[in-house]
Parts: sequence; C-alpha cells; structure tokens
Amino acid sequence: MDQSLLAKNDRTLDQSQHQDLIKNDLRQFMPEQEIKEMGIWNKLFFSWANGLISFAKKNQIHINQMGKIKDQDRVELQYNKLKKSWKLYKNRKGNSLFKAVLHAYRYEYFIAVIFNLVVTSIEISSPLLIKRIIDYIQDPDEEQYIGFLLVTTLIVTQGFKYILSDHLDYYQRLIGVRSTNAMIALIYNKTLKVSSATNKKFSNGEIVNFIQVDAQKLNIISENLATVLKQPVLLITCIVLLFHYMGSSFLAGVAVTAAAFCVNLFVNKFSTRYQTAYMKLQDQRVNLTTECLNNIKMLKLYSWQEAFERMIGQKRSEELAVLWKIFTVSCVNMTSQYFFPSILGAAVFSAYIGSGNTLDLSVAYTVNTIFNLLKSSQLQ
Repeated sequence: MDQSLLAKNDRTLDQSQHQDLIKNDLRQFMPEQEIKEMGIWNKLFFSWANGLISFAKKNQIHINQMGKIKDQDRVELQYNKLKKSWKLYKNRKGNSLFKAVLHAYRYEYFIAVIFNLVVTSIEISSPLLIKRIIDYIQDPDEEQYIGFLLVTTLIVTQGFKYILSDHLDYYQRLIGVRSTNAMIALIYNKTLKVSSATNKKFSNGEIVNFIQVDAQKLNIISENLATVLKQPVLLITCIVLLFHYMGSSFLAGVAVTAAAFCVNLFVNKFSTRYQTAYMKLQDQRVNLTTECLNNIKMLKLYSWQEAFERMIGQKRSEELAVLWKIFTVSCVNMTSQYFFPSILGAAVFSAYIGSGNTLDLSVAYTVNTIFNLLKSSQLQ
C-alpha cells in the first residue's frame, strides 16, 4: 500500500514538473507570438518561430498555445470579404469566381506584384554588376575604392534580395491561405443551406472535391500569381541582354526555349486530361462510399457488403491507374524543367563560338548569370 502511494506521488510529481517545464518553454516563445512585441530582427529573419519549433520538438502543441490570432487572419473576416466580392461577380460571364477572388484580394496582389518587380530589378542588376567587377579586375588603372564599392553593392543587393524574397514568399503564402479558407467557408455555408433533396446539380463527391482539390488549387494560384506576372518582365529583359552580349547567337537559346515550350504544352495537355478523368473517378468513388454509409443497415440486411466492397475497390483501382498516369506526366514535366535550362547555355555558347567569335571572360560570366536567372525563374 505504501509503495503504491509512493509511486502515485512520484507520478504526480513528475506530471507537475512536466507541466512546469512546459510553462517555462511556453514563456520562451509565447511573448514573441504577439506581433506588437516582436523586434525588428525577429520580424526580419523570422526568428520568432524558433521558440515554437523547439517547443514542438518536445511537446504537443494545442491551439490555445499558439497565441492570439490577428484579426486579419480570422476566417470570419476573410469569408465576409470574399462574400462581398462574390455578390458583385456571381452573375457575370466568364470565370466569375476567380474574378471575385482577385477583387477581394486586389490590394494584397498589388503589393505582391510591386515587391516582385523590385526583386526582379535586383536580379537583373546582378549580371551587370558582375560584368562591371570583372572589367574592373582586368583594368589596372581603376581606382581601388571603386572595387570595394562594386563588391559592397553586389553583397548588399543580393542580401536584400534574399531577405525580401523570403518575406514575399511568406506574404504570398499568407494570401493563399486566407483566400483558400474563405473559399472553403463559402462552400460550407452554401452546403449547409441547401439540402440533398434540392441539390440536384452537385453530388456529395463533387462537393468534397470542391473543398479538397479546387480550393487547394486556389491556394496554389494565389501563392504564385504575382510571381507568374513578373516572368514576362524577366524574360524580355534577359533576351535583350543576351542579344546585347551575344548578338544573333542567342537565337540558339530561343530555339531551345521554343522546344521546351512545345514539350511543356504537350505534357500539360495530357496532364489536364488525366486530371479531369481522375476527378470524375474520385467523384464516383466518393458517391458510392457515401451511399453505402447512408444505407449501411440495408447492406447488412441483404448481405451486400462484399458486392459493394468489390465495387468500391474497382473504382479505387481505376482511380489509382489514372493517378499513376498523372505521376508519370509530372515526372516528364519535371525532367523537362531541369533538362532544357541545362542545355540552354551550351547551345548559345556553341553557336557564339561557332560563328567565329571569341568568348571573353566578362561576357561568359555575365551570360552565365543571365542563364541562371532564366533557370531559376522556370523552376519557381
């Protein structure tokens, strides 16, 4: 009896010590969760998340331990914003839902586009700075302070670009999460108001697809929309610089880019076809599963479990077969994204040297930097 009491007291003591440790760990990161109490360095380098990450390695995190949610991050606010825009665009022709999302988050997208253009301008300046540094090294008559100034400018601009890119990525992901949550809330609100008897247009499987697939697509679009809009600016600028440094030899790179475009267009055509087929099969499987669950007593009464199990398994097998095709097409697409940028530089340099030109060191480094910009933009 005494031993059991001692063991119970030891367990109680261990639990109290564990709770004290959790409270101490919470004190380390919880004050930093409040935006008003964050310092400039915590905001700049996202170090406010370090305490949360270290705490999550040892303990289970509850929602009430995450700190106060900002008002602009609450689903209610985002839902009302999207609902207001949806009322304006729901009766218009075209992709009214996408237009409503753009209208609801137009200011956020505008800020993201502006900062993307700033990042693009910094990226474009890097090959010009590299060429200027190489020219400075090759010219012995240049003043020494010019070299320090050029190197300092390159280091500062690149550091600023990386910090700004991280914050821009965080901001765009935040837009995606907000718009996706608002869309899911809008779908749920509509679903709760419409009964299954009056809803003849969409099945339960299609509604599940709206929430699980289509809403997540909106998240991806929202995260990458501003980045996609900067690609034409970066592409045109790089083509102009390549023509300036390489002359007509850059047309070999244009040929490689055209081949990559044709391959990606062909692959995306199959990807769209398989994705549509996959969603239809997923709708059928979810509808069949929902029907089985709603009529489970009838299945038990007539012993139809095995028959419906085979039907659901067959639908799942067809779904997995199409999913395998989607993965295969995705592998081909990913391979082309890495293959064509890799041979771009070799094609342009070969055409430049084959035309009888002499490849200068400064031109080689500058053009190679431009190719790296094009490669990184295609992989984003």
